[in-house]
Amino acid sequence: MRKEERIAHIRVFTDMIMADTVIDAREIECLDELRAAYKFTQQEEIQAQGITLAEAIDTLRHSDWEMRQELIRHCRELSMSDKFCARIEALLIMSITKGLDDVWGEVSHIYSFPKSILNIPASCLIYIEGRHAESIDGVVERNYRALFSEFRLAGFEFVYIPRIVSHYRESDPELIDKIVRFVAPQLSPEGRSASIDKLLRMTTPEFTKDILCNKLGMDALRNTPPALFMKIGNSFVGETVYSNYLKMDVEGDLMRGVHGFLDEFTSMLSSDIAIVSNVKEQRHQFLYTGFYKMLLDAHLLRKHVRSRVFINPYKEEIFLPDIDATLSSLHRRETALYLTLLALSGRGGVNFSAPSNAREIETYRQHMGQVQALYGRIYGMFGGEEAKAPDLTQADIRRPMLSLIKRQLLKVADSLHNVGDYMVNKDADGSLFIHLDDDLVSIRDPHTGDMVALSEWIEKFS
Repeated sequence: MRKEERIAHIRVFTDMIMADTVIDAREIECLDELRAAYKFTQQEEIQAQGITLAEAIDTLRHSDWEMRQELIRHCRELSMSDKFCARIEALLIMSITKGLDDVWGEVSHIYSFPKSILNIPASCLIYIEGRHAESIDGVVERNYRALFSEFRLAGFEFVYIPRIVSHYRESDPELIDKIVRFVAPQLSPEGRSASIDKLLRMTTPEFTKDILCNKLGMDALRNTPPALFMKIGNSFVGETVYSNYLKMDVEGDLMRGVHGFLDEFTSMLSSDIAIVSNVKEQRHQFLYTGFYKMLLDAHLLRKHVRSRVFINPYKEEIFLPDIDATLSSLHRRETALYLTLLALSGRGGVNFSAPSNAREIETYRQHMGQVQALYGRIYGMFGGEEAKAPDLTQADIRRPMLSLIKRQLLKVADSLHNVGDYMVNKDADGSLFIHLDDDLVSIRDPHTGDMVALSEWIEKFS
């Protein structure tokens, strides 16, 4: 056995003993026997404290089959050394077994993430996906009641985002606003409205990316296929607490796979009694406990948010509703410049550097004339005189404006998931652009007062 494998064994054994938060004398006796059998050194035990469970399983995935099977057998022995297999121990053994299996290991993955202030309860089993998979989504939707009941019988709460969002959509809008105001009194009316709107529009991929990846730091899940996701315990890695999770990709017959998982899991338990809360959200209620508390808190937490951008020409402002922040120190000229660059980014941006080839000068001048004309029209839309719009071709005028935009965005950098997406960037060819998805940007129509998507606004404005 290689040194790395011995260290990985120690990490797994440590997490098995700590799983139920009780260190039993018989578990220590069993560990002493394993120490002697594997010849663990003190230095290896120290090194094992510095790796995560996910890293340990990844190392052992490459070990020979006999070694993996022996590890699983030892885990079962550790679990039953005190004559009782707790739920969390059974869940951990199931996860390790699937993660190390030649077949299941291709679709079962163990992840370790630093523990977040937003806690996912261990009783929750969540359906996640990085992008819509209509065929599998349809299977989950059609079998939702059966899935909910099956998991509930085994002590799990099945979480399917569309069903939660559906309940919120059916609730009284005024009640929702009052509840959000009560929970987060620091939000402005616009901030509350934006938070509620985002909650009511949330999809499973948005939950996966915006909540799990952006808010909870689980970036490895960003492109996940449809999967069942659940917490399987915590580990101390050095001085940091990590939460461990099992992700089982959905492939083949979903219901058959669920039945197999639950049958194997429940067969390991020393008790056939599972405590499951009967509390559920009624028509005029919001649950503020467990997963539901985490979900609402995540929407109200102004950290690592992929915020939309609302541009209001009448107020001459850029508002980021999902972090409840206005870039208030920008003037008309900077706000108009930001919208101009947003409009041009879809066409490859704009390069203000004059060509060195004399034959290209005339083409460059014509292009700059078009850019300046667009900026002038947008400047006029913000209340200025179109003919008096600052000359963007002059570097000494343009650069201070770009610098001010950058400074104002940096002030809200801690709240945004990636402030670089909102910044004015320059590519290798010197073209300026803003790397924001069109669906994140809306402009208020001065005539109707409606928010119009950037792509629609460009089509009308051009």
